[in-house]
Amino acid sequence: LDPNLVPFLRRVFELMPPPAGGELSAPHEATERASVQRLYFLFLNHIVSNKLAPVLVSPTNASHFEQVLNSIVQGLVEAPEPAIMKSCLAIITLLVQQWQLGAEGDVDLAVRLAFHDFVVRKVLPAAVASLRTPSFDARDANSNRYAAEIASLLFGLASARGPELVRVLVDEVLPPLALPPSAVQGLAAALPALKAAEDAL
Repeated sequence: LDPNLVPFLRRVFELMPPPAGGELSAPHEATERASVQRLYFLFLNHIVSNKLAPVLVSPTNASHFEQVLNSIVQGLVEAPEPAIMKSCLAIITLLVQQWQLGAEGDVDLAVRLAFHDFVVRKVLPAAVASLRTPSFDARDANSNRYAAEIASLLFGLASARGPELVRVLVDEVLPPLALPPSAVQGLAAALPALKAAEDAL
């Protein structure tokens, strides 16, 4: 897998280039792009769920890891279906669980720290903002599963980062999203409770 990952990624990115001007010129292009996205994120999910994630940051592939992360954020922002968005977020959630900050692992600590920072500052804002788009429908089962995946990610980050996560979210990450103050305060109150519940287990 290690020597073949970059050629595979290059081919995938060729098959789903960014839409020119933010829009695809024909309906079939959107359908084809969504199909490639599904398979691509399923591939990444298999890598991570089978605990092969270190291959993503191996000496052969490390220079492309940021592009992989950005493609996941792009999927959160532009994917036409909540199911694809959930698949994106599931990859990140699994990586957060596997790349804990307080334990030794197969991945260098500096890489794990940079990854966690990327998740908090890039992935979370995109995920939260997507809840306010027309494609998110609270009555839809897939949308509810996607919202649950966001909660799982927040739980994993709260376990890893503790009070620091609340400070960064409240002071830096959430204000640009123009969320209602009550929503920000509710999240700030809920995250320490999640950490306390985990510690009590």
